[in-house]
Amino acid sequence: MLSNSISINSKTNFTMQPLDCPINLNWYGKTILIVDNNFISAFLLKEYFSVTSLKLIHHTYNEVLNIKIDERIDLIINGINLIEMKTGLGMTAIIKKKYPGIPLIAYSSSVHDYEIKACYNAGCNDFIEKPVDFDYLDELLAKYL
Repeated sequence: MLSNSISINSKTNFTMQPLDCPINLNWYGKTILIVDNNFISAFLLKEYFSVTSLKLIHHTYNEVLNIKIDERIDLIINGINLIEMKTGLGMTAIIKKKYPGIPLIAYSSSVHDYEIKACYNAGCNDFIEKPVDFDYLDELLAKYL
């Protein structure tokens, strides 16, 4: 059962509607690395896929730079926030170098054509906008996993 309350810290609480999850999809043994400094966005992705067999690992930009992930990663979802657009795009190049050959999907609320083009130019294989269209995300995962 999905929770409908998000508690980031003792001062911040959010309420959300239950998500319709892709319970019929089987991605057993697949691991997705979520790279995002936005904990709420990462939480929503983790909640959405919590009923699947996907393994999700979330790290911030700094954590990805400074740790070694020993697990096999099948897909990377990189959050690119408007405020940190250059940081997120810079991270894309670093991530692609650190994890060569792994598909990378950018997700951002910055959806102007030039921003989406910048994501592709930075090495992203695909792009999905926030708020996430989960049906489209399912299609992307089916394509890359």
